[in-house]
Amino acid sequence: MGQVTPSGRGAGGRVGRGERVTTGNVIFVVAVALVGALCIAVGFVVQQHAASEEPADERLSFRLLAHLVRRPVWLAGIGAMAAGQILGAVALANGDIALVEPIMASNVLFALPLAALWRHKWLGRRQWVGAVALILGLRAFLGARAPPGGSTPHLPLPHS
Repeated sequence: MGQVTPSGRGAGGRVGRGERVTTGNVIFVVAVALVGALCIAVGFVVQQHAASEEPADERLSFRLLAHLVRRPVWLAGIGAMAAGQILGAVALANGDIALVEPIMASNVLFALPLAALWRHKWLGRRQWVGAVALILGLRAFLGARAPPGGSTPHLPLPHS
């Protein structure tokens, strides 16, 4: 980790060793990461919908991309995904990667019901099993984080 600045932030705005992580900061980071994951999910669903409306003979071809870049709905999907990635970067700049990345990976949990709603279909057993497995995996990963107030050993990093 870098040095803690007078503002309490480490180099690059990250929480430094000397800074105490507050509940407000964690809530902010979780909220921003969740909104980022939702934006990514919306982008996935919108882009997939736009691509599925193209002729089947154009799939896996450059013509498909040429058509999609002229479709506002597909471009909106790219915009949503870009917004999600930017929000993920904001969350990472203010929080721990071990907290932010599992939350960002939850975009699949948002995409499943959004895609089902868009297509007016119910989720199947396979999708439910996958969603539950993802939830359990995320819970295990988040539960393995260092407890608040505890210390985590830091390996010395070589200086360049």
